[in-house]
Amino acid sequence: MRWLLFLSRIAFISGICILIWLVLAMVKTEIDEAFSSTVITIGYVIGGLVLPVTNIIYLVMSLMGRRSVPLFLNG
Repeated sequence: MRWLLFLSRIAFISGICILIWLVLAMVKTEIDEAFSSTVITIGYVIGGLVLPVTNIIYLVMSLMGRRSVPLFLNG
């Protein structure tokens, strides 16, 4: 299950990058282009692939009756 913990961490980081990208899109100030393109790539591309896969895995595991949510995601 270490792979699921790793996948959850990547999904969490890419979700935060999506939020940063949304804030940058709303503010529209002069920012570093390298930073902006990195955030867009991580948030939009990787997040678009990893987030749905992670959510589907957690859905399947919860339907199977397993509790496997990492502690850093518990509220």
